[in-house]
Amino acid sequence: MNKDSKKVILFALPDFRGGGAERVFLNLINNLNRNLFEVHVAVGKIQGEYQRDLSNEVYLHELGNIRSIHSILPLLKVIWAIKPDITFSTLGYVVTSSFASIFSPKKTIYIARIGNTLSSFLEEIKKNSRIKFYLQYALNKCVIYLSDSIIVQSNHMGLDLALAFKLNDKYLKKIIQINNPVEFDSINKSAKKGVIPEIFNNIFKNNFVFVSVGRLESRKNYEPLLNAFKYVNQAFPSSRLVILGEGKYRPHLENLIIKLGIENKVILPGFIDNSELIVFHSDFFISSSVYEGVSNAILEALALGTPVIATDCPSGIGEVIVTGENGYLIDLNGDIVKNLSDKMSFVIKESKKNNFMNIGQKIKEDFDVKVISKNYEALFFKLIDNKK
Repeated sequence: MNKDSKKVILFALPDFRGGGAERVFLNLINNLNRNLFEVHVAVGKIQGEYQRDLSNEVYLHELGNIRSIHSILPLLKVIWAIKPDITFSTLGYVVTSSFASIFSPKKTIYIARIGNTLSSFLEEIKKNSRIKFYLQYALNKCVIYLSDSIIVQSNHMGLDLALAFKLNDKYLKKIIQINNPVEFDSINKSAKKGVIPEIFNNIFKNNFVFVSVGRLESRKNYEPLLNAFKYVNQAFPSSRLVILGEGKYRPHLENLIIKLGIENKVILPGFIDNSELIVFHSDFFISSSVYEGVSNAILEALALGTPVIATDCPSGIGEVIVTGENGYLIDLNGDIVKNLSDKMSFVIKESKKNNFMNIGQKIKEDFDVKVISKNYEALFFKLIDNKK
């Protein structure tokens, strides 16, 4: 297929910070078939940990602002310049793209990827500001109305979207479930060949290690996890906790760690290269989130063969974790600190009996980037054909 017959795909996102949505887009951008697609990427700012991993085979456009509303006009300029067949957006740029669609070329198809369970996201905003809640509700409803297709990652997310916005059949038909892509072979190769950095030497030396990966923000619910770990460590002094990620809650979490007296048992190293190496060598991955979409960090942990303890929060996590086979779900209701500490203590006590074998195989079958990229390619062509 020559260049002129390739389909032009424009990915739009604020930046390449080290989050799950950014990782998903990075995986897709790098793995789309270049014989079929000419790939463009529009970012508010060329910044973030994943930016250096972006393929050289893309056309990169910097819009100048990561704020969604302020990026509408710059995005429109890019769209009119390249006239993409499809504009595919995530995070706050789903708003940017959906409003840009009003003034864009008629042939361009707009796909929005919803990365969280929206009802929970909106409820969190509502606790702090009813005005912001109504604004976000209206903006997300516009995204649904103005986009040609809405991508979710689980049955739960699709149902939640339908109920939260009371969607009729016309809009329900827009919702398409496609799993998150995981670079299965790449992360396993990297994890098995890498050398653990020196800062982790005292963590992994004859200890039972729990690891969590995510931005240091409120919805990740790290406070109860740290409180739970204190009780676990009192009963099992050789237990350790690693939280990989960066965010505005770092000072708060660092102070809490000192207050709990576990500063020699917990490490917050920030965002690190080759985080899969640390996850691979840990005994259990743990997620304490209040809500999620489908956590890429959990999928990657399972792909690496590391079992998972996760809160059964509004998300698609319950469609991935099978109790006793690849991990355990924790009730988010009641005493979350006790629920977490009980399960963490349980897996330490049962560590010699645990038999979590081949847990990565299911992830490879259903989530490997090679499979998911083809699913997206098929969707792109279907939408383009339907537009004719």
